[in-house]
Amino acid sequence: MITLKEKHDNFIKELAGKYERQGYEVFLEPGKDTVPFELGNYRPDLVAKRGAENLMIEIKARHARFSIEYFRDIVETVSKRQGWKFLLVTLDDESIDIDSDVANKFVSIDGVLKRLVEVEALIASNHTELFPEEVNA
Repeated sequence: MITLKEKHDNFIKELAGKYERQGYEVFLEPGKDTVPFELGNYRPDLVAKRGAENLMIEIKARHARFSIEYFRDIVETVSKRQGWKFLLVTLDDESIDIDSDVANKFVSIDGVLKRLVEVEALIASNHTELFPEEVNA
């Protein structure tokens, strides 16, 4: 059986290949020199660059617990940089079709922040259907 880490790593490689086929230069687990602004200790899973377009991509398991505030701060930092976009992808998004120009279908920063507020409200109200694997374990 494939582990979550193996699934994560395979997904990153597949996604990187899709971006490369679209003409992006892809950096897997990029170092600080790849991103020209400070993000503290945060490092994305990959960065894809094509011309003036720069995509910072983080991949998470759907049921992985992570700080909404942490990603809100990253999204705000990235959105202030001309030509940069942040994309949070879950392993459930395996069918993501980069070849259909997904880079132009990103949600605006306002849309992301609105969704983060909705997620925070669901978490605060203990909606366990967000994490069915953990509830049924």
